[in-house]
Amino acid sequence: QNGKLILKKSETIERSFNSLIVNNSPHSTVGNSSRKILRLENGWIIFAIRMQESQNFSIKLYIDKNDGDGFVLLGLTGNLISGDFCLSSIGTRIFIMYAATTGVNMYYFDVTSFAVGSTISSANSTFKMITQSLTAVGSVSLCRKSNNGLSAAWTSKSAALPNSFNVQYSESIDFGVNWSTPLQVTNVNTTGSNVNNPVILCLPNGNPQLVLTVNSNTANSVQSYGWNGSNLVLNNTIYQDPNHSQINPTAIVGKNGTIHVSWQGYDAQNPSAYMIRYSNSINDGLNWSTANRLYQGINPSITESSDGNIFIVFERLSNIFYTKNQAPSIQWPEVLIGSGNNPATLDDLNLKYEVPMVVRNTNTNVLF
Repeated sequence: QNGKLILKKSETIERSFNSLIVNNSPHSTVGNSSRKILRLENGWIIFAIRMQESQNFSIKLYIDKNDGDGFVLLGLTGNLISGDFCLSSIGTRIFIMYAATTGVNMYYFDVTSFAVGSTISSANSTFKMITQSLTAVGSVSLCRKSNNGLSAAWTSKSAALPNSFNVQYSESIDFGVNWSTPLQVTNVNTTGSNVNNPVILCLPNGNPQLVLTVNSNTANSVQSYGWNGSNLVLNNTIYQDPNHSQINPTAIVGKNGTIHVSWQGYDAQNPSAYMIRYSNSINDGLNWSTANRLYQGINPSITESSDGNIFIVFERLSNIFYTKNQAPSIQWPEVLIGSGNNPATLDDLNLKYEVPMVVRNTNTNVLF
């Protein structure tokens, strides 16, 4: 009435189901640092898996339009992925960023007008080369900014820094159409030392935040980088252990802007078995809580439900578990989900759930 909207009814839809077999082939959901599953603004769920073809990989996208009750093949790429890939979305437009042999590329398209089951190409999607002329590309990460822009980060080697992997950063302010000239964030150039596993986060204030690992024979740490107005710079060290590797961070921006991070690492108590750890920051990465040492495991993937519960899903001995920090408790009970490897969680603060939504692979299939 009088040009105003009136909410007449609020409805909660409950969903309860066991693991669904989405694909009966041993494809991979590897790559916990970057998002492989997301939920569009219209409620559709999309996830991506990687399949081997000769020396490179291709990506299959699956879509569900009924709150997780039935996935079908949305589309697939050609044999063009040399390593990692990730997903993001704005509205119903989906972005697929991936590591090519000497660069970082992207496809994007509107899901509502895409012919289901088609091969993703420049004929039905927009193709972008974000950067080229690299000598190697490692992990990639992508997030949506509050102004409908995008932030991207990746690790790479270049002619200028040939001995180590380092992080570069680029952003788009026009829905992925144009991308800024990449910024060199780190400048390591020592054989045996590398910056790995970047996770780019988009804060509520519009600034990017970066979590990464530094690994060498004499330094192993998880670090936080924040925006200084012109580049990403070191904010603080989240955790460090000179003698024991710390790898595979996963991070989210939760309620009230809190940054939550989990990763796997060795320590003096368990020098040959990775332990899952967790830390958070309430001031945009400037300070971090003392890391919680949780359970033995690898490949953590973190998410938060709408009621403020923090979930960390991880792998141990080809089984998938989750642990939950139920607000305001500080307890982290361990719960078995089922068999699998390489878990990837859905992160959506609009959803409330008792068990996190996770896609994972086994030796014979892909499960949701």
